[in-house]
Amino acid sequence: MKKNKNSLVWRIHTVPNDSTEGERITKPSYILGTMHVKDARAFQFERLFYEKILSCDTFATELNLDEVQQSHNFSFHLPEGILLTDLIKPKLYAKISQIIEQKIGAPLAYFNTMKPIVLTNMLTESTLSNDRLLSLDETLWRFAADNGRILRGIETLDEQIDVLNKMSLTDQVKGLKDMVYNLPKFKRQLLKMTDLYEQADIQQLYKSAKRTAKSSRRLLVYDRNVLMANRIAEICQTTSLCAAIGAGHLAGEKGVLRLLKKKGFIVEYVE
Repeated sequence: MKKNKNSLVWRIHTVPNDSTEGERITKPSYILGTMHVKDARAFQFERLFYEKILSCDTFATELNLDEVQQSHNFSFHLPEGILLTDLIKPKLYAKISQIIEQKIGAPLAYFNTMKPIVLTNMLTESTLSNDRLLSLDETLWRFAADNGRILRGIETLDEQIDVLNKMSLTDQVKGLKDMVYNLPKFKRQLLKMTDLYEQADIQQLYKSAKRTAKSSRRLLVYDRNVLMANRIAEICQTTSLCAAIGAGHLAGEKGVLRLLKKKGFIVEYVE
């Protein structure tokens, strides 16, 4: 794997007859770097992504999106007996309420039982353009389904729920507070990330993902990278796989590409 190579499409395979975990692979698998946004700028590699999906028997996103749609997402709710108003001081609550009303078009009271990170994610999505009906990963999932690919989730819903449950509510409130009191800065950062994605600069996206995760970077980035690399290697034993994961998980010494290389896979960028 060449360092600092800008690409959102990576081929993984092994040398025939070697003794690595991937020795039974008969044709290459691919990893696609994606963003969970509807902004048109994230779709510039759409046709290349389609090509790689069609070249493999199985397509996977971080979660099985069909299962996500069927779930009730109880994991997004605060523990019973706790409300947002219990966690957030009145002045901050009023500030968040004003912004939620403006950006989402609904009173904050509607979300009083939701975890703070849910509001953070809602505001993040509202900051970028909604040029497409579905986000990029949802669009790729639909394409794979329409073309008869086997559909998988790399992580299970329970595994992601476990990550969410381990996140400190105090840290979630702090992250939401930092966002609402620094919206212009946050928007610039988010637009910068979109620019980096357009440039396929996975090294800088990795650094940005670490900065954004702050004290939760081990939980949200490093540990999940290990899980995803292990699961991708496992799936590749029995099928050719095209895996679409957040572009911020690809690069770095603790990134999915490096972890797969350590498992014996040959990792090559696709131009």
